[in-house]
Amino acid sequence: MNLRYFLFISIYLLLTSCDQTFIPIDPQVEELKIEVEKSDFFYSMGYVYLLKNYLADSQQDSLSFIAEDAENPCGFYHEFKNGIQYTMNQCSEEGGFTEHYSFPKTDRKVMKAFIQKLFYQEENVWTDENTYAPDGAGCYYQIMEKANRTEIEVYCGC
Repeated sequence: MNLRYFLFISIYLLLTSCDQTFIPIDPQVEELKIEVEKSDFFYSMGYVYLLKNYLADSQQDSLSFIAEDAENPCGFYHEFKNGIQYTMNQCSEEGGFTEHYSFPKTDRKVMKAFIQKLFYQEENVWTDENTYAPDGAGCYYQIMEKANRTEIEVYCGC
């Protein structure tokens, strides 16, 4: 009886003590800035980060265009290895830019440090546990925690 109890407790502790959260690859911000600047088409730092650090699982999908003859999409969806998903939309006539990043479950503190490093903006501060935003126009970053995923919603505009 004691052996069963010991084995049960040992297995339980092993399973509950293992950290099974995703840790994003550390962004090399200076290198990413160079990549963004030399691009012919505007891609955000976050999207370039994904392209440089994770293998794509698919081509860009669900492409949207402002005009039929437009060369570059104003919106798309892209899947990457490790279950990472990215959506971008800048098709609104009113302006503004939205992005949605979906990662496997990630610790909030890790995600906050990741956002602050990759998307650092001098005017932004953490306004609450989940929001990194300026006081006025700029880019807003919202962490959304789901059961098995951690998502970042980004809005840039006025």
